[in-house]
Amino acid sequence: MSVSKSDTRDFPDGATAGAWPVGLRWVVSIVILVHVAAVLAGALAAEPASDLERSASSWFSGYHQLLDQGVGYRYYSTAFPPTPVVLATLSFADGRPDEVVRIPDRSVRPRLLYQRQLAMAHYLMEDFEAARRDNGDGSKSRWAHAFATHLGKTHPGCKSVTLRLETHLVPRIERVLELQKRPGAGPVDLDADEFITTPERIGVYPCDAS
Repeated sequence: MSVSKSDTRDFPDGATAGAWPVGLRWVVSIVILVHVAAVLAGALAAEPASDLERSASSWFSGYHQLLDQGVGYRYYSTAFPPTPVVLATLSFADGRPDEVVRIPDRSVRPRLLYQRQLAMAHYLMEDFEAARRDNGDGSKSRWAHAFATHLGKTHPGCKSVTLRLETHLVPRIERVLELQKRPGAGPVDLDADEFITTPERIGVYPCDAS
């Protein structure tokens, strides 16, 4: 944007009215460069990675934790893992049919909220496995209790929530190509049973049915 003659003043280093001070511009530039370096280091550290790439990523481990970047790298880098899916069966005190809630919900909008649900399902899976390992009872997972409490409050009349956990496996490219070559084969259903593990029960959590 041009500056009119009436707005032109004397500034050091040839700067004009409204321009950032030179020192501040240097600080912002350094912050941007550090952020770009952290993003690249995290992405390059995904397997398969060299010792140098993993070492570079470790320099930014605190920064990755602060911005919660680790989950994004695990899902979207080359060696992303299977996707945990939480299935919640809601039972109602007034006799209504049970309702099943899937987390993540494919119909949710905006898509950034879907990404958030993916992360929540991942954290629940980790907490469930930790509770089972440490206490011998995965139903004591704090994340599971929090999920059930929230679902009970957002679904009036709910008397109990049964949580199950399944895993959507990453289809092997060889298997997908094999399915595509079958006579009369249409689009490959990546949600077919063969790509999803048998649901495992986490626990049953009572609600106040209010």
